[in-house]
Amino acid sequence: MMLYWHAVKAGLFRLLLQPRSSVPVVLSLALTLAALLTVAVLYRQLHLAPLPHITKPEQLSVHQVNLQMGKGDSWQWPALINDVTFGQALRQLKAYGQWGYLQRKGQLDWQNTDRQRLSQTDSWLAAAGTAEVLGLPLLLGKSTTLANPDELWISDALWQQQFQRNPAVIGQALTLKQRQYRIAGVLATTTALPMTGPIRSQQIWQFFQPAETLQQEFSLMSGTLLILRSPNRQQPSAQFLRDLQLTQQPLTSNKLSHFADQFGLGVYQRDYRQHLLGNSATLLLVTGVAAGLMVLLAVLNLTQLLLAQYAGRQHEFAVEQLCGGSATKQRLLLALENLSWLLPALGLGLLLCHWLLQWVPLLAGTALPMTDNLQLAGADVVVALGLLLVLLTWFSLIWRPGTSPLQQLSGSGKGTPRQLGRWTGPLLLSAQLALAVILVGCSGWLAWYQAGELTWARGFSLDHSYDLSVQLPQAPKDSRIQLDRQAYMQYNQLRQATLSQLKQRLQQQWPDLQVHQGQVPFTSNIVRNFQSVQQPDLKFSSLLQQTETGLFATYQMHVLAGQLPAATDTKAALVLDEAAARLISPADPAKAVGQQLTLQGKALPVLAVVRDISSNKGEGNLPQLYQLGQTLTDAQTISLTLKFARPEPKAESQVRALLQDLYQGQALQWQDNQQEWLDRTAQSRLLLLLQLLFCLSSLVLALLGCGGLSLQLVRQQSYELAIRLATGASKGQLLWWLSRRQLGAALVGAAIGCAGSILLYQQLPRWFSSIPPLPWLALLLLVSLLLCSVFVTMLWPAQQQLRRDPLQSLRSS
Repeated sequence: MMLYWHAVKAGLFRLLLQPRSSVPVVLSLALTLAALLTVAVLYRQLHLAPLPHITKPEQLSVHQVNLQMGKGDSWQWPALINDVTFGQALRQLKAYGQWGYLQRKGQLDWQNTDRQRLSQTDSWLAAAGTAEVLGLPLLLGKSTTLANPDELWISDALWQQQFQRNPAVIGQALTLKQRQYRIAGVLATTTALPMTGPIRSQQIWQFFQPAETLQQEFSLMSGTLLILRSPNRQQPSAQFLRDLQLTQQPLTSNKLSHFADQFGLGVYQRDYRQHLLGNSATLLLVTGVAAGLMVLLAVLNLTQLLLAQYAGRQHEFAVEQLCGGSATKQRLLLALENLSWLLPALGLGLLLCHWLLQWVPLLAGTALPMTDNLQLAGADVVVALGLLLVLLTWFSLIWRPGTSPLQQLSGSGKGTPRQLGRWTGPLLLSAQLALAVILVGCSGWLAWYQAGELTWARGFSLDHSYDLSVQLPQAPKDSRIQLDRQAYMQYNQLRQATLSQLKQRLQQQWPDLQVHQGQVPFTSNIVRNFQSVQQPDLKFSSLLQQTETGLFATYQMHVLAGQLPAATDTKAALVLDEAAARLISPADPAKAVGQQLTLQGKALPVLAVVRDISSNKGEGNLPQLYQLGQTLTDAQTISLTLKFARPEPKAESQVRALLQDLYQGQALQWQDNQQEWLDRTAQSRLLLLLQLLFCLSSLVLALLGCGGLSLQLVRQQSYELAIRLATGASKGQLLWWLSRRQLGAALVGAAIGCAGSILLYQQLPRWFSSIPPLPWLALLLLVSLLLCSVFVTMLWPAQQQLRRDPLQSLRSS
């Protein structure tokens, strides 16, 4: 028993008396374990744990019927089933199971009975009974299946924060968009709703009763989903369309018939949890693999250090063997010693994991859903303890007793080199460098590329930019006016007059304000098919955005070739990004200028080529086209982009007051484009952060491992170094003698790592669609920087040892 207690004390002394070797080991193990545990907790929370307040999500699926606008993932716009036509669809699809309808109305201001303006909430429109389809518990009030048009349901979070969970909230009045409603019930709060963007816990729900006949004119909408609860397997898309009978009246309308010749119909069907999580499973998988490689790198570092220490304790092990100690007993003693490193690393790793989980919602933003209540569970601690047991077993098994204790004792005196095995050390070092090159090479290049897309190479500037959308009070309710040319022209004149008045008022208030119709460059979500007139065999799908000529100069979009028309030129034309231009002319994108592309049967000339906006490529990595000379407003709204010359913190309130008489209390939407950009690039910024962390952590781990190993070897060979130095050997010769095997092993590991990086990088497009190619020059530069840092770290301990007086080294050894 005393031997075991002595082993524990020896480990503690090693931890406290050798901080230069102990602290880096403990920190590297703790950081990598924390990263691996954090990924494991995220995977458990998102993919294994029950969805908050959603009953049996495995029976739920998300559906949408849309116009098939090209080959891209364009299911989000526009949807053909909305609150007007849901009753018709429900009548034809009842055999599938229980159906619900969900539409996000956005963030709304609301007022209580005292006319006091309260904080913004998420507003949802759903069919009666949708809460029951989802399985949302009803905490107070009546069922949503009995909903009336003047009733609202609120979430538990809103009930608690604004009404202090007062049961008398039922029947209280709320005002939304100048219309009064009364609260009919309270639903459990859930953030597991299948919509993009951040979902607030404070929610207001409005439910409608599906109508079996069309009560008003049908119109295309976006952001609407059908939710089905059924234990049966879903039907194929073609069968779903046949059952829905979308091509027959009365579900179709004049507007749909107007598009029928140009677009086909498509069906989006996906499992509820799969739709909710998107590609987070792939993100977590790749992150977990990278974290696992980092843990392996840290374990290799510690293995090298322990083997070097075991080699320096040959005399001690030989004496223990002669005294009757078995190999199993010696391994158990070593395991107790190693607890002094592993237990602090495990405890610190759990603390770091807990801290990281608190910061995940802020770091991930909208890139990962349902991250607002992450915490370590008992299963995670059990996994960590299991990992500790595996590491203890491994670090004990790597020691092997010598064949002859007497031979070890005879060869353990001064001047006898005590090193790792002939091949063990170089193999471990090569494996360590190979892993470091893979992690640093792949993550370093991806981080550089991602940082360019988000900053210096994103292709535009967003300083002090806002999007303004005004719904006109004179807008007709019946969208068939668009098919009545005379009525459309009359209303278009009124619309243009309102637009001119609106621009005039804004520019009178801010003379240097730049106002344009349309949207900012990165918000395209419409996919269209194009065909080249000069090359009839060339057909491709592309994102399309209708815009004005002045938008390019306003947002500092660099023109690579061609010339933009004057602002007064209303002739229809196209501007291509560089990716689209390379489809037409791969060798020289500038030659795309002057050619013509066919859009919906009409040939349009290409006037210019602008720099790519890489972050807006969509799921299919599509190119971008800009259409000039089109009417940019529909029959309901006017959309403008405003770019101020300087910060205007009160711009929203001033614009609302300035235009109040024009929109007369109708919906005026105000969006900070910088915030919109941050929301759209949330996952890209999260990936950039992860890539930087992996790159820097791998570099630090490689340096710690190589430096620690070199320090151990120099200490073990200090006597021989002093003898050689005293007998006339030069410092250069001794540096080469000390480091030649390590440098050779590092070069071999770097070569293996380069090959591994290329092979691994070729597999990444299977998980991520928009992976840039890995330039050999970038990989060579990153590997060269890594090798230079490793060589300096390896040579530094030997250089410090050679500076000492040989006689002093002989006395101390």
